[in-house]
Amino acid sequence: MEANKYRLGLLATGLLCLATASCGGGSAAPVGNTPDPTPPDVRRELESRLDAEFSRLGLEPLSVEHAAPTAPHASVFDMVAEQTRADGSGYTLLLSWTEVLAGDADLSGTVDKADLDALEAHHSKSVDYRDPRVYHGEQGWPQGYWWDDQGRDIPPADSGAANWRMARVDANRDGTISEADVQVIAENWHSRISAYVIEWQQPGESGFSQLPNPVDDSMPFTVWRSAAFPEGSQVADPYRPVRYYFELQVPQAGQYSFRVRPFDELSGTAGDAGNPASVSAGGPGVMLDGSELPSELSLAAPGEWRFDASGSSAEAGIAAYDWDLDGNGSFETATGATPTVDHSFGGSGAWRVSVRVTDGNGLANVASRVVYVEPVQQMRPAAYKVRMSDGVRLSTHVYLPQSGSGPWPVMLVRTPYGKDPSVYLPLAEEMNNAGYALVTQDMRGRYESEGNLSIPLEGEDMLEPRDGVDTFDWLNTQEWCNGSIGSTGGSMLGMTQLYSAPHHPQGLKGQFIGVAPASMYHQFVYVGGAFRQMQMEQWVDIAGFDPQSLEIWRAHPEYDEYWEQFNIANTAADVQVPGMHYGGWFDTFSQGTIDSWSIRQKQGGQGARGRQWLVMGPWGHGTEYNRKQGEIEFPENAIKPPDYPYPMFMDHFVLGTDTGLLERPFVTYYRMGAIAEEGAPGNDWQFADDWPVPHSVASYYLHADGSLSTQAPLEPETMQWSFDPSDPTPTVGGRNLYEPKGMFDQRSIEGRSDNLLFTTDPLAQPLEVTGRVLANLFIASDAVDTDVAVRLSDVYPDGRSILVLDGILRLRYRNGFSEAVLLVPDERTEVEVDLWSTSYVFNSGHRIRLALTSSNHARWDLNPGTGEVWVDGGEYVVQENTVYFGPQQASALLLPVVQ
Repeated sequence: MEANKYRLGLLATGLLCLATASCGGGSAAPVGNTPDPTPPDVRRELESRLDAEFSRLGLEPLSVEHAAPTAPHASVFDMVAEQTRADGSGYTLLLSWTEVLAGDADLSGTVDKADLDALEAHHSKSVDYRDPRVYHGEQGWPQGYWWDDQGRDIPPADSGAANWRMARVDANRDGTISEADVQVIAENWHSRISAYVIEWQQPGESGFSQLPNPVDDSMPFTVWRSAAFPEGSQVADPYRPVRYYFELQVPQAGQYSFRVRPFDELSGTAGDAGNPASVSAGGPGVMLDGSELPSELSLAAPGEWRFDASGSSAEAGIAAYDWDLDGNGSFETATGATPTVDHSFGGSGAWRVSVRVTDGNGLANVASRVVYVEPVQQMRPAAYKVRMSDGVRLSTHVYLPQSGSGPWPVMLVRTPYGKDPSVYLPLAEEMNNAGYALVTQDMRGRYESEGNLSIPLEGEDMLEPRDGVDTFDWLNTQEWCNGSIGSTGGSMLGMTQLYSAPHHPQGLKGQFIGVAPASMYHQFVYVGGAFRQMQMEQWVDIAGFDPQSLEIWRAHPEYDEYWEQFNIANTAADVQVPGMHYGGWFDTFSQGTIDSWSIRQKQGGQGARGRQWLVMGPWGHGTEYNRKQGEIEFPENAIKPPDYPYPMFMDHFVLGTDTGLLERPFVTYYRMGAIAEEGAPGNDWQFADDWPVPHSVASYYLHADGSLSTQAPLEPETMQWSFDPSDPTPTVGGRNLYEPKGMFDQRSIEGRSDNLLFTTDPLAQPLEVTGRVLANLFIASDAVDTDVAVRLSDVYPDGRSILVLDGILRLRYRNGFSEAVLLVPDERTEVEVDLWSTSYVFNSGHRIRLALTSSNHARWDLNPGTGEVWVDGGEYVVQENTVYFGPQQASALLLPVVQ
């Protein structure tokens, strides 16, 4: 046999989301996501099933060595073989496949008992693969975002990771997460994949043999996984699928089949081969195009598509085209010599279409593509390009009620995350049914709008308030608008409302503003003078902004004139519109939401002052109206308050109907409490006419023995901790924009030597804390600057230390954020760390814990201790810090206690 030529490559592939969960995005895909709650005995059943499988297989789990996976479909997705070139020197074939390790449900890289956690969490959830043989790989993923859930949950219906990741959880690929998947975990126990051995079947041969190594014919050719990753790194990003590409040249025409077998280097074992893929060398080159045929705007069924393979070619001429239009691999539709076919799909979602082209010599090759059929829509928006005063046109969609002749009141949404109709159709139907027209608009420079918005808070973004006003002016010229307009949206969609309101948009009657900061410096980019590193870097990357944004923001570490323009307190008196503000206790802008409400309620113009409502739930950013926050799941009533005030507010001010809103208290908030403890107080909705609610401040003093009590120390004492910026305390939950966010057990970091813990005795009776929590501390450092990071936890009787609040202060800003004042080394100073606000009942028998350290990374950037900003690879010093206790230096946690 003539030596074959090989070229190989590996790609870690994945798709990025441009929006948080609160802004939506993506298209429909066949994955289910609304299971029943997990029964309490599921874990016991899973462990029992695992023991039974070990017994059936005769395995002693502790003695099982690592090996390559052997269970069916254990290691390969979407094996594809193609002919890419044919010339006088032979034929170039390309193999590709996606790696999967069935049974590795938690994506750790090894199949072990920890994978039962994922089965327990997703028990009874269902997955629709269409046909598992063909609909499960990189080429078959619906459009979407692999990272949406950071691997913690089944991907949502619009996630491109759906089939790849779900095959790890649904290990036996039967479409349901159940005890049956434990069988694959047992069969693949301690499995790993280091490489793949390639096998082939040449023309005229009856079986497969190992593809010989071009260097040594006696050795099989092996594609090593580590070739894809940087030197010294053997592990891929566990949330991105790895796609292998292997190219070889063969001199002989004919039918070739290939398959790959997983290999574990450490054990030297090879697993079962995956399903083979075939290609005809010298056969036709196949090209497949597809496009949706024109149809009525109002659809009664999914649209008709035309598929065209006329770009295909073959030296021997093309004899036949056969089509697989439903993805089942049967090629049930024959069109003879006609290279096109029209087809209407049986439903919406992602469909795989393939064409098999056969030449005059009987050789055949196949090409496939995936098409996305939109859900049946009873409406599609009218599309406009609305011209702004500087000539830039903003892409705008209008959804009008199907009944009535108008004109109607209008609800406006302006977004930087895309106005995809598949996302906004449910809101449009809700608004239309309530008697509103819905208008959605891409902000300047985003998606289908003109202009440039590469750097937020810079350049053309400064025109954003004016764009809002121009849009209102345009709405008032439309015959379908009756001149009464409301605006709605959360996060950046809420910020656009805050910044446009002082400019008096024509016809604006009310604003529904969600999870939006009052001050971009104090509550978005910086907190306590520390840069929100993880949040800002992720947001810029995911939203597709220019990375130069980070340099600009970091060049303004103090609250200066640059940041003044992004503080709504400076323009509050110009606001004349009522507002409803909603936020969550674990939202990254939680205090900003409260402050936005308070500023407009108490400092707004005549039309705004005294006409603002506030709702604070037990939610995070993008997890609003969700019971589960981190590791804690609240009762059903946490989803939304009774008599949810949103429709009451909009109908009153925009629709002009009496809804009883004016009799409703201004503040609605969720009072959190202990979970799964019968009779525990809290976990209920409370109402008030003002915020903060009446309370008294209780001082809980820190003691050198690690206690926390209402009795101040009688003698002066100190404790020390050493902060090494090269080994910071990692972030474990909290008020983060992205995962991990919410309430998490802190015990994994509480044992660190740079974390000082102060804990009360078990409470004799419940203690309600509602309002703003502060830590008043006496601190010294041997460095000219350091950070004080504080965490407040609820310590359950079983030992869990569940995060409630946290905060940080960069001590150079202890006197205010407008000017840096460095520390005098080893000189004691009094500082106040703001943990922001909450409403939480610590139950009797629980303990309150304060953790004191100098980092919470990468939530906040690191302090090098030199007086400069942190630079990766730059200079830093280890900071020796001291906290003081005693009569004249009584460091204390200040709790707003409600009787």
